[in-house]
Amino acid sequence: MALRILYILIFCTFVVYTTIDGRIIPDDSIDEIVNEETFSTLMSYRKRFEHSNSVRELQWMFQKYNDPPEVYCKVCHVLLPIVRILIYANQTERIEEAVLNVCEEFGLVLEVCSGAVHEYKDVVFQVIALTEYNDKTLCGIALNCDRLTDFPALNWTVPVPDGKPSPQPPKPPSPSSPKLQLLQLADIHVDFEYKPGTEAACLEPLCCRKGLPLPGRPAAGFWGTSLHCDIPIWTAQAIIEYAARTEEVDFIYYTGDTPPHNVWNQSRADQLYSIH
Repeated sequence: MALRILYILIFCTFVVYTTIDGRIIPDDSIDEIVNEETFSTLMSYRKRFEHSNSVRELQWMFQKYNDPPEVYCKVCHVLLPIVRILIYANQTERIEEAVLNVCEEFGLVLEVCSGAVHEYKDVVFQVIALTEYNDKTLCGIALNCDRLTDFPALNWTVPVPDGKPSPQPPKPPSPSSPKLQLLQLADIHVDFEYKPGTEAACLEPLCCRKGLPLPGRPAAGFWGTSLHCDIPIWTAQAIIEYAARTEEVDFIYYTGDTPPHNVWNQSRADQLYSIH
């Protein structure tokens, strides 16, 4: 969740870089805007942005008040209208370029940051472009800025054909009823790129894949590690083989999650490979 919020902040920051600084938009790019009306709207919002009380409040919060959730919400409320304008103006290619500059400026791992943008940008743009929710509702849903019960759009019911049935008290089986043994496997998270001896406390969200640790720093163990790593395939196989030898079960209930935590660099092929 923290990583997702970080990416949202990065996304909002590069929109500011793209929009409120007129020097970023060269003269020869104005013709690329959908029409003059859209560009006029963009420039008008820039003026309102520069003189906005919300922006002044946001600046004060960054300087004087360290409350990350509230800062995230203020950023979202101020910048989401700009995001809508850029999407409508078909200027989303500038967003991807700007966010990489922001990643580099803040010293983030470029591979992770750029991978996250590549994976999620189209989905984010499509949701913002097609949703009927207003800016406040979107920020509330994404960042839990306000109580969700305050948004009428989220207060809905599902009609049940022939009415809702009356609840019936549960009837537990008798003590003499036959019993079944169940083995549940969950959250395996197998990393097929796990390498013993590599760095186990790296700067990326998922480690134990590459690089040698510095002296005194933890390294990836053969069977796994409790740090920022998933388990290797041979550990998963050993667990299943041990269960098969020692446990008597009637059926296995497998509830995932199988792929590793490299969410910035996954594809459909990776997902299918992890479950075969």
